[in-house]
Amino acid sequence: EVVRRHIRAVGKLDAFQRLSSYSMRGTMEQGDQTTPFVLYKRGNNLRCELDTQHPLGRLILLYDGRNTWQWLQHDVSTRIEPMPAAISSWMAREASFSPILATYQETGQQAELLGLSRIPENEFLVYQIRLVNPRDESEIDVFLDSISLLEVRRDFRPQPGAAVLETLFDDYRVVDGFVIPFS
Repeated sequence: EVVRRHIRAVGKLDAFQRLSSYSMRGTMEQGDQTTPFVLYKRGNNLRCELDTQHPLGRLILLYDGRNTWQWLQHDVSTRIEPMPAAISSWMAREASFSPILATYQETGQQAELLGLSRIPENEFLVYQIRLVNPRDESEIDVFLDSISLLEVRRDFRPQPGAAVLETLFDDYRVVDGFVIPFS
């Protein structure tokens, strides 16, 4: 029921599926580090630029619809390295602009409503839904505002016990029939 109400809150799913390209800017949190990012999507391809604190410069993740590679953009001679399957799984989910809870079954994930909880980023209670990919054991916790049912936070763990990659969502606006976060 919560997932169905969330999908209704974000707007027309067919509008999401008709998108052929988009870009998105924001920040991700991991531990005490905040990392600005830019996502570019066209077709099944996705490029994620992360402005990391890495001494070798900006980290670029490239996804072609099946595999993900990383490239440290400090020197054109740097080799492009393949990324683990869990990262490709995460990039595959990001490459679909549809709301993550609308497509979790198509991607083979299992969902569990963990209940209502409090998070520091939201003044109201939030629904916490855990998505688990049984193929690679990655987990995503999706936090929905209990009033608007819009996503306010997403925590990604590539494997149990791994550090959490936290993404915050805010400043929702209606664009062409669907509701998207602008920060």
